[in-house]
Amino acid sequence: MSRATDSASRLLSSARVQLLTPGQGTQPLRSLGQGLYATTTKPTPGQSYTLQVNAEGYPGVRATDTIPALVPIREAWYSFPTG
Repeated sequence: MSRATDSASRLLSSARVQLLTPGQGTQPLRSLGQGLYATTTKPTPGQSYTLQVNAEGYPGVRATDTIPALVPIREAWYSFPTG
C-alpha cells in the first residue's frame, strides 16, 4: 500500500479502468501499454463522463469531468512549406 505523500510514478498493467457514461452504463477500457487506455466511445460535448480505476493493493479512484462544447473555427490558414 502506498501513502498519500508517495510521489513515485508506477505503471500498473493489472489496473482495471472503466468508463461510466450516464444512460449508457459501464465500459471497460482496453490497455495500450505504458499506462495508456483506449475506448471506441466518441465523446459527446456537454456529456459528463466518469473514469473509475481499481488495482490490487491500491484504493479505488474515480474522476468525473464534462466534455466542453466544440469551438467554432471562423478562420484558418497555413503557410507552405512549413518545417
